[in-house]
Amino acid sequence: MSREAKAVRRSMENFTDILRGVREDLTRAKAAAEDAFVKSLAGERHGGYNHIADADPADRASQKKGIDLGHRIQKIDAAIERINRGTFGKCLKLDECEGDGEIEHSLIVKDPPRIYYGSCQQVEDEKTARNKQLMSCRGSIGGKH
Repeated sequence: MSREAKAVRRSMENFTDILRGVREDLTRAKAAAEDAFVKSLAGERHGGYNHIADADPADRASQKKGIDLGHRIQKIDAAIERINRGTFGKCLKLDECEGDGEIEHSLIVKDPPRIYYGSCQQVEDEKTARNKQLMSCRGSIGGKH
């Protein structure tokens, strides 16, 4: 095995270890958020509400935090799977990627679950922003705010 291949393998092992550590932290935080939410609905503060609509804003925030942490855990799991498949660090839009398809190392270090090359990420961020804007307009009369 060449030096470069060994370095890449060590780097992937390091990323895997880091991602597993982050996943453990997120899992603990998610469990704590879910536990706080369940306790609040069990009546410690509310007299036994049985539905999220009955919960106060702090309780709904606990539930949202648990859901958000769950999404982050899924992204970490997907990144570990990409490492195992050998596609970690490659743009998900490889066929239509404007770059060389390799995500810059500095970007991966900042955001290991990252799945897009720089300009591809911008395109996806713009799509997400447009979709959020469209979704916020759905409930208004005539689609306008």
